[in-house]
Amino acid sequence: MNYSFVHSQPKYLVQYDTRIWLTFIIIMSSLMLSFTYILHNDYIISQEIIKQNSINSKNSQQNTQNITSQIQLINKKNSIYSDIKINNSIFADSIKNLFDLVPNQITLHSLELNEDRLIIKGYTPTKDIYNYLFDVPLKSIFDSSKTTFYMLSNGQYSFLSINKFEKKIEENSDEE
Repeated sequence: MNYSFVHSQPKYLVQYDTRIWLTFIIIMSSLMLSFTYILHNDYIISQEIIKQNSINSKNSQQNTQNITSQIQLINKKNSIYSDIKINNSIFADSIKNLFDLVPNQITLHSLELNEDRLIIKGYTPTKDIYNYLFDVPLKSIFDSSKTTFYMLSNGQYSFLSINKFEKKIEENSDEE
């Protein structure tokens, strides 16, 4: 019989301390790989978000340019509308003032108003009534006024009055 003070212990290929150390290395490596995988996925997602934001930014800039051009167009149209409204108001006032100038004895047959002239056709009982009551105010408004009378069979006169604004040519001499 063999007697021994120490009992035999099994021998392992890898010792207990080494197993702990290898387990720790495997756990840490797997954590590092997991962390790297997560960071890589976040990086890819961030790159996609950056691309999408860049596209959205370009679209927003294009939309801003479109809106700005539309605003400019609307402002131009508004300016034109305002000019037309002002011109129409002035034109309406001018017509009202013109009709206020016509004496009760004179009957108007037609009016033709252009930018630089006014053509009036109508009837007057005498040339003197026309000349004193209607021709004087017309001559004060227009640069030139010419009236032609035609005698009618009832004793009245038919008249054709052509009143013009002279076109003034402004000469700009730029001397430096």
